Amino acid sequence: MLHAERLDKIREYLILNKYASIQELSDTFHTSPATIRRSLKELEDRKVVDSVRGGAVLRGAGNTFEHPYSIKRRKNEGEKKRIAAYAASLVSTNSSIYLDASSTVREMTEFLQTKRGVSVCTNDVQIAGDLSSAEDLVVMVTGGVLRQGFYSLSGYFADQFVSRTQVDCAFMGIDAISPTNGFMLTNIEEIGLKQSVQKMAGELVVLADHEKFRQSAFLKAWDYDEVSLVITGKELEDALYLEYLDLGLKIERV
Repeated sequence: MLHAERLDKIREYLILNKYASIQELSDTFHTSPATIRRSLKELEDRKVVDSVRGGAVLRGAGNTFEHPYSIKRRKNEGEKKRIAAYAASLVSTNSSIYLDASSTVREMTEFLQTKRGVSVCTNDVQIAGDLSSAEDLVVMVTGGVLRQGFYSLSGYFADQFVSRTQVDCAFMGIDAISPTNGFMLTNIEEIGLKQSVQKMAGELVVLADHEKFRQSAFLKAWDYDEVSLVITGKELEDALYLEYLDLGLKIERV
């Protein structure tokens, strides 16, 4: 394994597992403990990880950074499926919905296959593909510029499409939920479209795993009063749950 590849793999492993011992990384990547120590030292110098006794943890940051899509899909998979199943149960026959480009929202496609008479708008080409065999759904794609590596469409054509539509409910992803700054994003390319969707949706439902409540990000997308419901996992601890309820946020833990 090349040196740069090893560093990327260690970082990905820590994103998914939060902590790893030197021996665990050595066994996983079939590399000597001495090599792992040198790699961790380099990642620590780059301020990616913090060394702890016998291993390393991913360094915490005030502003979260955006993980590659392949990592997003694998994080908290079981929780995301529960969130998506509950969200899909809210979709009524003969309704119209918007599905955001989000790894959690994409999990909804499994549970929407048997819905009847539902019109779906999305800016995610993978979501559109997942729903291509659903017989009783009408699927519309926004158009726009494809974001490399993330399968989402944004830009002028996406904005124009969304500004001329109206849906009963929009199911949206988010990068972070802050007690002081509301719902936040890391990617500036998505902010305009996210805000346009909020204006054209009867209800805005945010799908967010429990870790999003511990993060912050670069850009504010929505205030609490612009979101109808947040669906998260039962993993969200009581203290945080109650804190956000006190702030006026409606949260469902599943």
